[in-house]
Amino acid sequence: MTSSRPTSDGSVRFLAAAWLVQLLLAGGMMLLDPIPHQPLLVERRACGAAPWAALVERYGRLHRQHMLRQRQFSPVVEVSVFGELTTIEPPPPERFAKAAAVGELDGRRLEDLRRRYPTALVLRCDGVDPL
Repeated sequence: MTSSRPTSDGSVRFLAAAWLVQLLLAGGMMLLDPIPHQPLLVERRACGAAPWAALVERYGRLHRQHMLRQRQFSPVVEVSVFGELTTIEPPPPERFAKAAAVGELDGRRLEDLRRRYPTALVLRCDGVDPL
């Protein structure tokens, strides 16, 4: 009695080749149409508990989009009364939520940053400013 095998070596090779072609096509598409990087400016100023929670939620959505490669944010500039913190990648939402937002920001510093990063998405307590 012979045992019947549901797959043969030829079909396994064909399946492996199909997966390889699919991966190569996906890589080629990424090279031909890469996701553009957009700067992200985060204004850390004092705001109430509800606006701060909304800001953290918006940041979490943007971070998720970045991790899923739907959007790419680089650099990320967090500006506060203490100065600027610039990173290449968005920090994890947990770290972002724990950092304090105090005081009022200097308007000249914000204008300077907006001039340096004219295409930046500005995330602030009262909303998102898609410059």
